[in-house]
Amino acid sequence: MAKERQGLSCASFGKVNMGWFCFVSLFVGMMKRFLLRLLCVAFAILSMLLLVDGRSASALGNSFELLTRYNIRGSVAEILAASPDGNILVFTNAGDSQIGFIDISNPESPIPLRTIEVRGEPTSVTITPNGQYAIAAVLDKIDVNVGETIADQAPGTLVFIRLSNQELVAQVPLLGIGPDSVDISPDGYKLVVAIEDEEDVDHLPGNRPGAINFVTIDYDNPAHSHVTPVSINLAGVAGLNYVEDPQPEFVKFSPTGEMVAVTLQENNAIALIDVNTEQVVRIFSAGISNHLADLTENRKIRLTEAFAGRREPDAIAFTADGNYLITANEGDTKYATFGDDLWSGGRGWSIFDLQGNVIYDSEDVELLAAQKGRYPDKRSKNRGVEMEGVAVGNHSDCPVAFIGAERGSFLVAYDLSNIRTPQLIGFMPTGQSPEGVLFIPSRGLVLTANEGDGTVDIFQFNGC
Repeated sequence: MAKERQGLSCASFGKVNMGWFCFVSLFVGMMKRFLLRLLCVAFAILSMLLLVDGRSASALGNSFELLTRYNIRGSVAEILAASPDGNILVFTNAGDSQIGFIDISNPESPIPLRTIEVRGEPTSVTITPNGQYAIAAVLDKIDVNVGETIADQAPGTLVFIRLSNQELVAQVPLLGIGPDSVDISPDGYKLVVAIEDEEDVDHLPGNRPGAINFVTIDYDNPAHSHVTPVSINLAGVAGLNYVEDPQPEFVKFSPTGEMVAVTLQENNAIALIDVNTEQVVRIFSAGISNHLADLTENRKIRLTEAFAGRREPDAIAFTADGNYLITANEGDTKYATFGDDLWSGGRGWSIFDLQGNVIYDSEDVELLAAQKGRYPDKRSKNRGVEMEGVAVGNHSDCPVAFIGAERGSFLVAYDLSNIRTPQLIGFMPTGQSPEGVLFIPSRGLVLTANEGDGTVDIFQFNGC
């Protein structure tokens, strides 16, 4: 009705020779609307840039600064480890059967060093506390082109590489097929290996139960290092998926070296092992995470649907005081696999005490990802952002946890000073699909190995 009145008014003006005034008025109105829309678009673009650009200021206190995104020259970095002084970086590249070394003395200008070829797929790597060896677990490959099947797969091996000249000096047969994660004790004398043995991920449980290997290292002659198998008996443990097939995924020593934590991902469980006796002392279910999520792939991000998911943690770490466990709840099965109407993965991260009680469960990670333009809506019907890697440590007396999102391609940092109410202190976009997360407290550096685009991000962490 207003438009009709405006039209009549202009016509009236035209009759009294005022058409020019009507034209100018309409033109000014159109320009105002155009400028307003232009301003809105500019504001939206500026907001997006401020959210996504890792180098820009943020409301989180500038905890991170991206120093460099280093390209591995066609290779793929998956798991990272650093020398005791934090100047040499080692990474695994399973696809190319390589273990690579990088000089990061100047973290803004990394220098590639040697690349070691191995027979099989390196799955994880660590460095001895004295800086003498890099030690990697290598999974035996089967050759389907010559008719080999999973039944032909051989046990894995440990390879010892002298760090000073990056030369392979020894190999040690493991007592199990399909090694995955490795970690070394703080004193450097024991190594722990998760023997996952993924025979057929689509048809679990497997016929060869996974286990744990402890390796007592002989530094003078590493080929003589002693390997001890440790079985994981899940009988009688409530809330597990495959009682006959443990599926150990990730291992981590406690800060004192007295205990090892093991995630049993497909079983949605965590095991604790006494290092002195090499015996499992506790196994508990990781339980279910309940919160709101986006469960519909429709190009609209709405975290409003009731969500209940088995946490199924991947990486795990002890807090710096050794009293709690941090888990990245990635998930590794499918929705309602067990007829329970539950999703796979917790779409966040959690804190447990050593008795298996949930102390904290994040509910805001995917909301934060959406606010920062990093939520992958195409994964809404699957496992969301998939938190995968974890690193913890102290920085200037502040206990910190860093957790990476494989599908969201970002890294978050939390202050753990109050263990029951961690405080978000940093959010940084990463390269595509970060897997390994590494914290070097002595240098204040945080690194992610981004398997999606073959890069390594090196961040300066400025503290809490």
